[in-house]
Amino acid sequence: MLRRVSKTAEINVSFLCVVFIHLISQESIMKSALVVVIDMELSIRELMCLILAEAKYQVISLQHPPVSISTHETGLIILDIGPNPTPSLEFYNRLRNDPATSNIPVMLTSTMDDLERLAEVWKADSFILKPFDIDDLIGKVRRLL
Repeated sequence: MLRRVSKTAEINVSFLCVVFIHLISQESIMKSALVVVIDMELSIRELMCLILAEAKYQVISLQHPPVSISTHETGLIILDIGPNPTPSLEFYNRLRNDPATSNIPVMLTSTMDDLERLAEVWKADSFILKPFDIDDLIGKVRRLL
């Protein structure tokens, strides 16, 4: 014998399904690693943030290297090497010399022709030359995370 489900029960089940689907999608976003983009150029920061957010990464952008960084949330740092590389190098050295942050992957980015050599000397985890290809950026971020 078939039982009839009340209209209220149908609505409640539908509502619970919507909430459950929303929670699952939020959880997948919440589980995505935090990418910190550090670049002097606002347009580059905004572009990288837009691309990475669209790829479902949580992103924070900074104009200058910070004094310290949160270790439990940060999955990757994209660090710009500008015409004066000293602030970036100092920040990079602090990261690598601190046991709490030494395992956070760092991708260097710059317009400098010798970025590959610089990334090798600094022992960076990756690098991407500006202007960059969107698929290349997302692929490198995915591999590092």
